[in-house]
Amino acid sequence: MTVNTHEPAIGRAVQQKPRILRRNLASLPLGGRHNNAADSAAQTHKPELEGELTVSYTNLLLHVVFGTKGRLPLLNESLEPQMHSYLGGIVRNLGGTAFEINGIEDHVHLLVKVPPTIAVSDFLRKLKSSSSKWANENFRGRFAWQRRYGAFSVSASMFEQVRKYIRRQKEHHRRFDFKTEMEELVRASGLELDPNFWRD
Repeated sequence: MTVNTHEPAIGRAVQQKPRILRRNLASLPLGGRHNNAADSAAQTHKPELEGELTVSYTNLLLHVVFGTKGRLPLLNESLEPQMHSYLGGIVRNLGGTAFEINGIEDHVHLLVKVPPTIAVSDFLRKLKSSSSKWANENFRGRFAWQRRYGAFSVSASMFEQVRKYIRRQKEHHRRFDFKTEMEELVRASGLELDPNFWRD
């Protein structure tokens, strides 16, 4: 799901180049060129402090990934599009912007801009708890997300590549499953795999 946004370009994010690990997942979003859409996501904050005007620039772009509890195929054809729309609404209510939301039946990817007024852990906790509550209230059966998640910073130069990667989720997963994908994303970000990650 693509969510269009029209915000003025006011600055460039600090760009980072993560370590590239290709393996069998050649389509992982691990590079790209400068992108104006990512720059336009930047926010300007001008709080008044003791009579003076201070200016802060933030462009907190994240590639967020989390699965269903036990990696069960709970996001069927009926639930999935409505869940993606609902997730986008939660992001907006939290003061963020959802640029792309997609996935398959056992997990979801989001490319989001997170406001600087909320911790990432709180943002993800509210996103997951509100959406699982909504799913349980509106669809038969018991829905739950896994407790853990991945949240990877995205530089302006990678914005469009990550966005395209999320759009092509169903194509990617004809070749590899969610577990393989998630573990490659973790390694590509320079992090060590935690054996407890898949324990719900």
